[in-house]
Amino acid sequence: MSAVPNPNLPSEQPKLPVVVPSPSLPPDEPKRGPWKSLIGLAVAGLLGYLGYQWATQPATDTSVFADVRTATAAHGAVERVIRISGQTSAREFVNVTAPILRGPETRNSLVLTKLIKPGIIVKPGDVIAQIDGQWLLDHMDDVRDQVRQAESDVIKRKAEQAVEVDQLDQTLRVAKSNWDKAKLDFKAAEVRSDVEKELLKLSMEEFEARYKQQLADVVEKRNAHNAELKILELTTERQRRHLSRHDNDLKRYTITATIGGLPVLQTTFRGGEMTQISEGDQVTPGQPFMKIVNPSSMQVEGNVNQAESSDVRLGQEVRVGIDSFPALRMKGVVSGVNSVAVAGGRTGNFVRSIPIRVRLLEMDTRVIPDLSAHGDVIIERADGVLHVPTNALIEDAGKSFLFIRNPQRMFDRREVTVGLRSHTSIAITQGVKAGDEVRLN
Repeated sequence: MSAVPNPNLPSEQPKLPVVVPSPSLPPDEPKRGPWKSLIGLAVAGLLGYLGYQWATQPATDTSVFADVRTATAAHGAVERVIRISGQTSAREFVNVTAPILRGPETRNSLVLTKLIKPGIIVKPGDVIAQIDGQWLLDHMDDVRDQVRQAESDVIKRKAEQAVEVDQLDQTLRVAKSNWDKAKLDFKAAEVRSDVEKELLKLSMEEFEARYKQQLADVVEKRNAHNAELKILELTTERQRRHLSRHDNDLKRYTITATIGGLPVLQTTFRGGEMTQISEGDQVTPGQPFMKIVNPSSMQVEGNVNQAESSDVRLGQEVRVGIDSFPALRMKGVVSGVNSVAVAGGRTGNFVRSIPIRVRLLEMDTRVIPDLSAHGDVIIERADGVLHVPTNALIEDAGKSFLFIRNPQRMFDRREVTVGLRSHTSIAITQGVKAGDEVRLN
């Protein structure tokens, strides 16, 4: 077989370059074309194998492809905060309650006939509520009649006692005259017989005893008259106090504001649901139905987990947000930290929390009591530091690493030194410079 393949015949091997024999060579000189073809095939196969291995080689820890999420290291502020949640309230407020009546004829329910509209700023002394007092006015008319009747009874009894005293005095004067006459008759007993003398003596003693007895009766009668008048006067005074208490209750039916501020109506159970108190509702004596708050003294009452409470201090800055107004942000400071832990809400008694209060330094007319709110208590802050996102950091064996993009658009693993951490970013003190692009995990 000739060493030169026939181009007209099919072949399963790849086509090789055709080597044409040089005419200058002798016909019997050996041909070298097949060896060159085999060498070319071997070189091409080797290059293809190396290219395949390079293309299918997995990425190592020192470099990755560039199609990943990245972030840029930049200078800024890093804050460590504690999130609290709670509701708004007022530091300066007054609870308005239904009056507790002092009159003996009190009612268990009072009807509100007038109630100020919520959202209207009131001044001290403004009428904010009125209770129906018509029944009390009618009852007070009856009590006034009882007072007048009691006063008339006192006057009448005094006149009757004066007549009785005059009669007693007249009887006493008669008894005294009889006794005096008996004493004069007894002085003439010397000219009388012994029997007449003895009769005169007995008569004198009888009139003396009768006079003394009537004198004692007059003293007792006068004491009885004084006691009877005292009872009537006490009855009159009782009726007067009865009327005075009802008069005081009637004044308390008109409720005025003791401080200036914003009225906030309480809720009550009506018609199978909780609703805001309105005109025509019934309230019981002593029931709170309104609160007047000072809108310039708003605060947020919330809870912090007991594990984080040791980092909270008075005077720390707080960023406050109101859930009803997502775009509203206000500044505040920690104004109170409770010393007693409370139950942690839905978690029951297993997780305890510490109540804290945040005083708002900025006011907004939209902020009213009982709105759900949240706040970030700034525990620690570093300004002007180089920081990267938290999810860019990798920690391994007590060391911290970042994947930083190199000029070849690959990522190099580099050890760094970290500083202050927040929930979203970490300060880098060594190992990264501003503008470096880091890979996010």
